[in-house]
Amino acid sequence: MRPKARDASLNLSTTEGKGGNVTLSCFDDLAARSLGAEVWQTDNLTAALEIARLNARANEVGGITRFTADWTRWTDDRLYDVILGSDILYEQAMQGSVVSIFRRNLAPDGFVLLADPARQQSIDLLARLEDEGARFDLEIAYVEPTCGLGSGAPVEIVLLKGAFSA
Repeated sequence: MRPKARDASLNLSTTEGKGGNVTLSCFDDLAARSLGAEVWQTDNLTAALEIARLNARANEVGGITRFTADWTRWTDDRLYDVILGSDILYEQAMQGSVVSIFRRNLAPDGFVLLADPARQQSIDLLARLEDEGARFDLEIAYVEPTCGLGSGAPVEIVLLKGAFSA
């Protein structure tokens, strides 16, 4: 699992008793699935879904449904108890589409659980959403890198749990 997903999994115990989860990024799913959630993964890139499949197999996690989807042309109408995402708010041009998915597909009493590396554009989006009535619980985590890339220093991650009104 990627570090952000592993850290986000620390809070996944709050999903106990929840049914389906949709994963907008394909790396937050393993912890949710291992806790018994039904998981649907989505990405615009088939290659990302293949990597996610291989990652799940390497971690001996099965039973995940995957589908290719363009978030700007989202057609899935299912309601999900939990929507998980890791590092999905960075591209400002996509933020409206991602938020639209939250509002369209989040079940009543459901929540969004995100991990984000605290980029300014993500923080700005969250502030705007709060002004519009969304409510979030935020936690800062410092994650040790699991690969040899970068400086090796811990990375600051914002863990967010939030509710969106339709």
